[in-house]
Amino acid sequence: NAGSSTISASAGNLSATNYSFTTVDGTLTINPLAVSLSGSRAYNGNTDIGGSDLVVSNVVGADTVTLSGAGTLAGANAGTQTISSFGSLALSNNNYTLTGGTGSATIDKVVLTVTADDKTRTYGSSNPSLTQTISGFVNSETTSVISGTATASTTATTSTNAGSSTISASAGNLSATNYSFTTVDGTLTITPPAVSLSLSGFTLGDKTYDGQTSGALSLVSNWGSLAGSFNDGDQAGLSFDYSGATLTYAQSDVGENIQVSVAGLGLSGTNSSDYSISDFTYNADIVPLAVSLSGSRAYNGNTIIDASDLKVSNAVGTDTVTLTGTGTLAGADAGTQTISSFGS
Repeated sequence: NAGSSTISASAGNLSATNYSFTTVDGTLTINPLAVSLSGSRAYNGNTDIGGSDLVVSNVVGADTVTLSGAGTLAGANAGTQTISSFGSLALSNNNYTLTGGTGSATIDKVVLTVTADDKTRTYGSSNPSLTQTISGFVNSETTSVISGTATASTTATTSTNAGSSTISASAGNLSATNYSFTTVDGTLTITPPAVSLSLSGFTLGDKTYDGQTSGALSLVSNWGSLAGSFNDGDQAGLSFDYSGATLTYAQSDVGENIQVSVAGLGLSGTNSSDYSISDFTYNADIVPLAVSLSGSRAYNGNTIIDASDLKVSNAVGTDTVTLTGTGTLAGADAGTQTISSFGS
């Protein structure tokens, strides 16, 4: 190990007529080896270099030497930088010294990500302006430290069907002293345009009261025709599909000019995925439900039937319906008699 070792002196077989001999030992000084340091780290905008980023490149044999603390580089930029000051660097092995040592470190470029921004447009319209976002800067740096221009492109055209298309990101001619570049593609979402129904031919008949706000599709006597902005040639290949349609009334009770929401309309046929149909509203009536009456009373020789002897047998749900007044039966005899007149 580095340090001092004794050099032992011996008179050996010296002899002389007029002399005798004594000895004085000497010292062998073993100096620590001046280290040669090397290493690397990513660019961070600073000139510091940590001991954990460095190694001793001239270690002897199987010696183990580690570093702690931090030193200073001659420059902060990416590339090879000389260690200009060992600062607080310290070695774990006393057989080595920083005194007289040398060293350098490789500063690696940081990778910036060029991301194509996601965009959305409607089918049949032109592509929006394609843009990019550059991220990953260190030390509060911005795009001011890079030069050149990134680009983004897509193969989608006005006739590309609704759905998703790739926006390809490119670093273009970007360059920077301390950064390299990678790219991430974006997505162009093409949405179907809304095609509205023409109400000129749509006809919805009266609904008989059933206690519900929903209506049967059989109430529609004419669904009307499609109208809107079509891409060239698309209209001829489209068919109207109302199999999933719903009719929802604004109220369940009897009334006139009740707003009915018509929803769930669809299309089928060529390029049907490139269009959608807007929901709309229509006004229609809910008419009263014709009652079915039943009841009984004792024979009294008359054809009069009192309301208190009757009930409504087709009341909807939990509805409560009572009767007042009198009606007239078709006959007075015992047995089942039809109500021939509802009278008063």
